[in-house]
Amino acid sequence: MTIKWMHYINDEAQSSDAATWRLSLPNRGSLHTALLKCACTNGATGGRAVSILDAIDKVEIIADGSEVIYSLTPVEIEKWYETLQGRGLQMVQSEAASGVQYAVMPLMFGRWLYDPEFFLPLERFKDVRLEVTYSPSTAADGGFATGTTTFDLMLVMSFAEPGVIYKGTLKHRQLKSFTSVASGDQEVELPDDIDIRNIGVYAYEAGVADGTDITKVVLEDKATGEKLFDADWSNLIDISRELHGADIAHNIELFAQDNDTIYTRIGAILGWAIHSTQPDVDATDLFYLHKADAVAGDMLTLCIMIGKILAASESLTTQAVDTQAFLQVWGKSPSYFGVIPYDYMDVPGSYLDTAKYGKPTVTLTQGGANASVIVSVQEIKVY
Repeated sequence: MTIKWMHYINDEAQSSDAATWRLSLPNRGSLHTALLKCACTNGATGGRAVSILDAIDKVEIIADGSEVIYSLTPVEIEKWYETLQGRGLQMVQSEAASGVQYAVMPLMFGRWLYDPEFFLPLERFKDVRLEVTYSPSTAADGGFATGTTTFDLMLVMSFAEPGVIYKGTLKHRQLKSFTSVASGDQEVELPDDIDIRNIGVYAYEAGVADGTDITKVVLEDKATGEKLFDADWSNLIDISRELHGADIAHNIELFAQDNDTIYTRIGAILGWAIHSTQPDVDATDLFYLHKADAVAGDMLTLCIMIGKILAASESLTTQAVDTQAFLQVWGKSPSYFGVIPYDYMDVPGSYLDTAKYGKPTVTLTQGGANASVIVSVQEIKVY
């Protein structure tokens, strides 16, 4: 195959702050990966508590009006990518005034960025569309600037040559989302006619430790009682890590004051480092000290001090005005997400064929309220 990298859309600005951006994709060739870059500019006085991942509601690829090939939220895209690729998204998370935040989200239709066997054959459809629903929170302080959402799109394409055998398309879609309660089970019945590469379970509550809100994950055939996967949440994470995982680091440009909090999306934090980028003031002997003095789940509480050194005295006081710093936090991956894996051999025939079971069901045991819980799947379909 001849690979082509096509810059399909170049930083297209959106006039609305809440809409669905629709784009028709090429009608010929094989699409391996679409690299979608979403960007938005912080408000003029700061962008605390907003993230580009929150500005985008859903990313979808839909063929011929009704065939959903790809449908995930940005946090799902991030967690699937971190888990299976072993690295974080290309992303800038910034709180700086007028800072540009962006994320590059690879929408993959094969097992890798380029897969010669699994891809999306565009010519088999009349129309394939990318649809991105977005609604950034806008404000001069603590939000995004109005009218600054942009989209950029690179396509990894190939065109058929003799000997190429198409074996299917890797689809991604959400099966169920709900908010957890303090106890009890939630059942998610799987479609009974698909080949599943992996089942993903996401459970996140801001500032709460990973594994608190969902404590057990079971995949079984409810028709016969046969259990195919039975694990506590910690086992699910350990299995995912052994098969795919690596430690993940998230980088954040802070614009904060003492006792502010920052949510890192890393649930098992192993460490962090903060470097002040606020200019010191030589004329008055002022300098800034940044650290984190408490951790709760993915949340760090910041301790920001201002020091002053004079010939006869020194002083150290809490900083009550936003200052600049760079934060890197790293932790055990995956965080708040694990997979029930069927990709350990990663060839057709090794995936979970749900047609072999009467009522395949994922059962999630709840241990805490208020988590956002999502079950999604990677499935193989031949078009």
